[in-house]
Amino acid sequence: MVVLSCLPASKTNVKRISVANTSVLYHDARALATCENGPPLRFLLPSLETIGWFNGVTTDNKPSGDYEKIDGASAVGFGGRGVLSLMREWTMAHPRVDPETEEVIAFHSFSVKPYVSYSIIQPSWVSTSPRLMNVPVPGVACPKMMPA
Repeated sequence: MVVLSCLPASKTNVKRISVANTSVLYHDARALATCENGPPLRFLLPSLETIGWFNGVTTDNKPSGDYEKIDGASAVGFGGRGVLSLMREWTMAHPRVDPETEEVIAFHSFSVKPYVSYSIIQPSWVSTSPRLMNVPVPGVACPKMMPA
C-alpha cells in the first residue's frame, strides 16, 4: 500500500505506517510517542494534538513559532537519505534520556546491513557537539528485534 501510494496516479502519499502507541518520552520540550516501526510522533501537551513525525532533527508540520532552528534541508535525520530511509528510521520504542547530559539515545533496527544503528540527540541548548545520527553498531551479524 505504501509503495502504491507513491505512484503518480495515487491521490494520497502514505509517508509512514507507524502507530506510535508503545511509549511516551518527553525531551527538550517535545512530547514524543514511540513504536518499533517508525520514528517518534510529536504531540502537544495537554491537548494531545498530533504535530508530526520527529526525525531526530525536525518535526513534520511543526507549529509556527516552534523552537526547532536546525536547517532540515541540510541536516540528516533518522534513517538518513535514500530509498530505504523510510525503513531505516524505525526507532526502538523505548529511547532513553541521560539524566546528566539530557541527551537521548535511540537505537534503530533494519532488515539489511548494518542491521542496528544508534542516534544521540542533544537538547537544543547544547550547540558545541554535533549530533550523532545513524551510527552503525559493530558486530551485529543479523537483523534484531530491539527489546526495551
